[in-house]
Amino acid sequence: HLASSRLTSPQVHIGDSISKDLLGALRCGARCVLLTRPTHPLPRADAEVALTPPADGAWWGEAAGLGEASSLIEGWDAAPSPLASPEGPGTAWVAAGKPVPWE
Repeated sequence: HLASSRLTSPQVHIGDSISKDLLGALRCGARCVLLTRPTHPLPRADAEVALTPPADGAWWGEAAGLGEASSLIEGWDAAPSPLASPEGPGTAWVAAGKPVPWE
């Protein structure tokens, strides 16, 4: 089961759900692109929006579509992997004293 272990190489998950896609990817140690789809926005409950971790460009980003997601991923490919750092996803979230929903 992927959610129960950390990945050892950079992986990217693309999805449109904060609780399932974004937090699931971060929990596994993968980068994530959260699709926002402004032309067909998905209704999100306040409780789901509240789960959104703080912006962390090394671990996740938002994209309006797959073209924008591709550009974001290309930028990550050009940067050092965050897996080389002892800090995992959500470091700012933890520093702010918030519970970590992906652990």
